[in-house]
Amino acid sequence: MLSVAALSEALQETPETMREKLRLFRDGDPEAYREMFRPLLPLDVLPSDALSDQQLEVNCDAMLKGLARLARRDRGLAKLH
Repeated sequence: MLSVAALSEALQETPETMREKLRLFRDGDPEAYREMFRPLLPLDVLPSDALSDQQLEVNCDAMLKGLARLARRDRGLAKLH
């Protein structure tokens, strides 16, 4: 699970910056990338073969929306305490 600090840092990234970082991660360390996205990838191919740049952008957008939703939820929970 993401820490609040990691979540806050991730939310400061623009979608374009996050996409570029994911592309560099995918191309630079395919094994670590595969581990991170294992539930989304077939086991018999490299991540760079399994996801196009467009698919990577869709995944990035979905992750950013999910992180924003978690941050809103966490801020709401913090107000309750």
